[in-house]
Amino acid sequence: MTSRSRENSRTMIERYIEFFKKNSDEFVSAIPLNIDIAILQKKFNLDEYDPLLYYVYPIQPEDEGFFLPFADGYRFNFDNFDYFLVCSER
Repeated sequence: MTSRSRENSRTMIERYIEFFKKNSDEFVSAIPLNIDIAILQKKFNLDEYDPLLYYVYPIQPEDEGFFLPFADGYRFNFDNFDYFLVCSER
């Protein structure tokens, strides 16, 4: 199941990275992720309460190398922005 997949018969779940300005928490943009959910589940060591990654997860500087191949070439700037793994239903 990829980050953009049908997890039940009616709902499409999309996962992406949202980022916000550190000095104001202003939303800047969202980067769609093309990654298999099993890879994300392993990375975040999910517990029984969020097996499908519906919660918001902060992305730390040490996570950059993990996300680079899936973030469409985006270069993270942790000095100016806070990043989060998020999902939404379509």
